[in-house]
Amino acid sequence: MVPRLVDDQHSVYVRHLKNALTGSDRDLYRNIALTGSYGSGKSSILQSLDGPKVLNLSLSTLGDEPPVGQNGAPPVSKTNRIQKELVKQLLYREDPSDVPDSRYRRIGSFKLVREASLAVFFAAGLVLLGYLTRFTDRLVNFAGSDPAARVGMHVALFIFLALVVFLARKIFHNRFWIEKFVAGPATVTLTSSGSYFDEYLDEIVYFFEVTDYDVVVFEDIDRFEDPHIFETLRELNTLLNNSKQLRRKIRFVYAIKDSIFEQLGAIDQDTPSIGSLQDSETSPALDQSADVARVEIERANRTKFFDLVIPVVPFITHRSARDHMTDVLTGSGLDIDPHLVTLVSRYTADMRLIKNIHNEYVVFREQLLLAEGHLPGLKPESVFSMVVYKNIHLSDFEDIRTGSSQLDKLYGYGRDLVTENVRMIDEEILRLEQRLRHMDAAAEVANSLGERLDQYIRRVLRHSGLSAAFQVQKGAETLKPEDLRTTSFWESFTERQQQLLVPINSHERKVFTYMDVVEELGADFVPERWEKHERAKANSRLAAIRKTRAMLLRADMADLMERPETLAVDRQALTFAELASRNLGSPLARDLVASGYIDQNFSLYAAQFLGVYISLQAMNFLLHNVQPNRMDINFSFSSSKEIEAVLDEAGESFLHDRSIYNLAIMDYLLSREDPRCEDAVRKLSAPGTDEQMFLNAYLARGNQREALYRRMARYSAGIFDTIVNGDSIPDDMRAPLFSAAMSGYRPEIGYTMDESIAVFVKGNYEALNVLTVTQDEPERAAAAIAVLTLLQVQLGSLAPLNTQIQRAAVAGSLYDLTVENLITALGGQEDLSLDAIKDKDPNVYYYALVQAERYVPLVTNEPAISPTVRSQSRFIEILRDVAESNGPAVPLVARHASPDCVVKNIAEVDIALWPALAWEKRFPPTFANLDAYVEGNGGIIDEALAVVLQAAGSVQDHEGVEEEMKANLAILILNAAAVLPDPALRVRLADSLALKNYVNVTRIAVEPGRFLGLMIGERIIDDTESSFEPAIGLDWPTREFAIGRSGAFLEYMTPRHVPAEDLGLLLTSKTVPAEVKGAVVMRLAEFGPGASRSALSEAASYATMTGIALDEAAFRVLAEGKADPGTIVGLLEPFLETFGYDAVEEIMVLMGRPYSSLAIRAGQHVVLPRNREHLALARFVETHGNAKSDNWDKEKPELRIYMKRS
Repeated sequence: MVPRLVDDQHSVYVRHLKNALTGSDRDLYRNIALTGSYGSGKSSILQSLDGPKVLNLSLSTLGDEPPVGQNGAPPVSKTNRIQKELVKQLLYREDPSDVPDSRYRRIGSFKLVREASLAVFFAAGLVLLGYLTRFTDRLVNFAGSDPAARVGMHVALFIFLALVVFLARKIFHNRFWIEKFVAGPATVTLTSSGSYFDEYLDEIVYFFEVTDYDVVVFEDIDRFEDPHIFETLRELNTLLNNSKQLRRKIRFVYAIKDSIFEQLGAIDQDTPSIGSLQDSETSPALDQSADVARVEIERANRTKFFDLVIPVVPFITHRSARDHMTDVLTGSGLDIDPHLVTLVSRYTADMRLIKNIHNEYVVFREQLLLAEGHLPGLKPESVFSMVVYKNIHLSDFEDIRTGSSQLDKLYGYGRDLVTENVRMIDEEILRLEQRLRHMDAAAEVANSLGERLDQYIRRVLRHSGLSAAFQVQKGAETLKPEDLRTTSFWESFTERQQQLLVPINSHERKVFTYMDVVEELGADFVPERWEKHERAKANSRLAAIRKTRAMLLRADMADLMERPETLAVDRQALTFAELASRNLGSPLARDLVASGYIDQNFSLYAAQFLGVYISLQAMNFLLHNVQPNRMDINFSFSSSKEIEAVLDEAGESFLHDRSIYNLAIMDYLLSREDPRCEDAVRKLSAPGTDEQMFLNAYLARGNQREALYRRMARYSAGIFDTIVNGDSIPDDMRAPLFSAAMSGYRPEIGYTMDESIAVFVKGNYEALNVLTVTQDEPERAAAAIAVLTLLQVQLGSLAPLNTQIQRAAVAGSLYDLTVENLITALGGQEDLSLDAIKDKDPNVYYYALVQAERYVPLVTNEPAISPTVRSQSRFIEILRDVAESNGPAVPLVARHASPDCVVKNIAEVDIALWPALAWEKRFPPTFANLDAYVEGNGGIIDEALAVVLQAAGSVQDHEGVEEEMKANLAILILNAAAVLPDPALRVRLADSLALKNYVNVTRIAVEPGRFLGLMIGERIIDDTESSFEPAIGLDWPTREFAIGRSGAFLEYMTPRHVPAEDLGLLLTSKTVPAEVKGAVVMRLAEFGPGASRSALSEAASYATMTGIALDEAAFRVLAEGKADPGTIVGLLEPFLETFGYDAVEEIMVLMGRPYSSLAIRAGQHVVLPRNREHLALARFVETHGNAKSDNWDKEKPELRIYMKRS
């Protein structure tokens, strides 16, 4: 890298340069430019000028540019800053003693020999002066007159003065100097705040005056891109050569690049003076609109700045750099991939840069690849690439150490790109898998096709300038746009291939044929094939995105450079290649990344890691994730040893940071049930943004999902609800995750449990391994049992459960009551009667009692398995248990017990069981049982006892019972119409008691119907008027039946018993005896008044039919009641003469017209039916002189009787 003169390459330039400096025309060349690009060998050529008269000035940097000048002045221009640096190099170059008259004071080192010599000479001078002036005699006289002593005193004085001078010089060295002299109003200042050419021109001239330099070489001043400095240097050179103080010519040699001539064109043609260069940077540049030709002429004239220009022909280009770099590397025995050398050399056409890269690589190689204890796995090519990157991007390379470099930023973007795209793929996979499980392809495709057809029709209408609103006619159907999205439409459309008509107006319509639609949509219209097609499409998409995900997960930075996936950065979607172009400062850096020479391990090549015995992957994770606490979910490790190494190196804090959220690390910790993951699991149980992102990824690709959720259950109250109802949980994972969470249940956590969770467990318990697979750890089974108990879920079958869970489910009654489950719970016992179950397992027994409404049908329905109670001796015991556990179920259990299960004496049984026993007829209807039941039931017969009485039909075992007790029971039975509605049954039951005495009817609630008649007929009550008394006021059927069953009704019958309104009913009744009817007709004068016309007519007819002779009072009742007149006349005929005219006349008057007219002499004629009875009546009236008889015998349909006038 150090400039080296090579004769073969540089001799031509050296010859021209030396000729310009030493040749015959040397005085003509005062400003010589050696031009060439960087690395062309200018410094090597200038080495030939090395000598005592050659002054070399080179600037490497100007330092930081101050924002403002001194005392608030405008910022110092770049030109003046360069001048300042050049002046500093001049003034600091020579020893201060060589420029003693310089007013530029510098701090120098204390030179012992020089200062000692100065002290000796000064002390000697003083002693000599004192000796000559006799000033020292007073001191020397102390030595007396002895010559030796006097000499000794002079020597001592000399030594003393020398020491004093030496120490004074030592003490006050660089401590003070004279700054200014003031003489009255005049001031001379020796220091100044600036170091510019115009202010230090005298210093510069003095410098060259006291030194022998006649050639000044300027190097590297062109790197500051300030062409104005050359103007000032040329003027300085002119001033120096024109100075009378200097008696030689000063030549300036400039090593500059060729392009500086372009920049020189920006300088105004009027060269500024040195004193005006403060404002040189503000000199106007050539106007951009200047004529191109004029600009080129000015550029050519710019050579006036230099007296001679010696161009250096470049010996290295981007094409030849590869060979030079190869030669440099192979010369040191370094073997680097030729492809990498070719890549790098395209951007490093600079020999010094190539040599520097080589030199730095040698050092980096020794420290990173060859040093003892170096990090294993590092590659030479990657080391070389990072050295190249260091030379191209110096500051960014330094930032790698702090993780703030552009490479770190790009690496972070790459990891974010992978994370974000893998997350989206995971979500799409979840959606596709859910869709495949619940696919309704017909509806989905129909909706999609309908939407496209809708758009097609609207587009056609819009292009035709028509309204977008439309209806479609398909055959006789009129369809709305939404109808096009239904499966039925597409089934019909594809089957019939009908045209679709879109009416425009009453005269015009658009026609869309089947083929039009096919060509436009280009789809398979057969719904039967949609399912297969859609599944194939979904599966194809699944395979494709899974492949993409796998590629992304294993992709390094070089792979990502070729990927099309994007990441949103600053609201722009950028690929990784675009991000590299944006963040890396050079094409070389981008190519190194794209070629894989700079990979994700670049940080490991930027520093030394000695004594760290871990892999590159592990170290990379530590640097990029652990140290900056950056989460990288998808970072992969090649082995578990790498993960353990990361855990060991990262320390305790790593376990509490977000950087632990990595799939591989969590897999490792969870698979070993390592407690170091506990804090991370706790945070995942109450997820924030990072935690939720990690959980989603872990659900998609984690290998220890069940272990994770088992541990999360220790902290998360909502974990069961999340698993069952969470959208992020795939359906096929809900059961295994729920099983895991069940095994991690902790009673102190207040879990969120609702009906949806219980429904899930009931529907999926066979898929919950913690319930079906025997657990090695008993506490897991216990936790699962606790969850089941908390949910109180009833499992459909006990058979799939493991032994532990099965026993717990049986003990907790956490199963559906089925025959199979009962047999399983009883260990295979098939006798399912309650007494047998109780003997086998009390838990099952009490569960069956509580669920008796379900248990009884199970064991008794066809085909019946077992009676509810098999043993008669335990019948009461079982019923007592049922009453305690499930009182309403006692009758049900009793009903289906064995037929032998009967209680002979209910007094021996708890009174609470009596109704159930009665309902199921489980005791005999003996007088003792009935009497005890009634007494225990508050003296009434209830529905339960009524069941017993109805079934029995009689009361048993009443012999020897007191009559009063039997009568009381009979009365209760007779009055139990509410529960024994059949009066015949009640009378029969009462009659079965064999009562010796009649029951007092007043103690009986007589009801309408047959009840009274039955009691009379069965002689339960006496057949007397008092017994019939309750029937008065009741309906006719009641009295009719009672009259029919009574044998003594005639003896006490009165109109109260047969009121006038019932006369007709009595006479027409088939139940009432004829004797009663005849007696009523014969006593019609008593029973008839108030009766209806029809009833009286019925009475007259009955009398006619039976030949009953009526008295005058009866005829008056019939006539007054307007009974049938023909019947009355017929009945009256035999008694006309007997009753006499006055009685007959009264009857006719009561009968009304026309019969009443026969009693009035008014000369009118009266028309009557022509029959025997009326003819007899007419003759009776004529006989008594009230009528004429001139036309009676005429053949006419009626009798016309002409009445006489009075």
